[in-house]
Amino acid sequence: MADTIQRVEYFYLHVPNKAGEGSRFLTALHEAGINLLAFSGFPEGRGSQLDFVPADPAAFKQFARTAKWKLTGPKPAFLGIREISIRTSSTVSPRSESCSRQSQTRARFSLARHPS
Repeated sequence: MADTIQRVEYFYLHVPNKAGEGSRFLTALHEAGINLLAFSGFPEGRGSQLDFVPADPAAFKQFARTAKWKLTGPKPAFLGIREISIRTSSTVSPRSESCSRQSQTRARFSLARHPS
């Protein structure tokens, strides 16, 4: 499997630390057709920070402006992606010795801030 590292732009915003906040923002992006390369959310102080790495930063920025989100960014970063293959099931046909395997590919990512 291939490892890739690409330079990206990320944006972040601060939200109240309560259940459903991340889901609310991700649902809005999904409904608008905005694709993300990566997303991260974590507690910070008395609230939470949501980090977005959009596939199309200009479209993301325009949507956020229309939705009146108080974004910070864009900020430069590096996005590392490692593809891993996970075997999900195996079946053996009772009438033959053939074996069928199903697998799916998932990606693990890490985001590193670019030194400015």
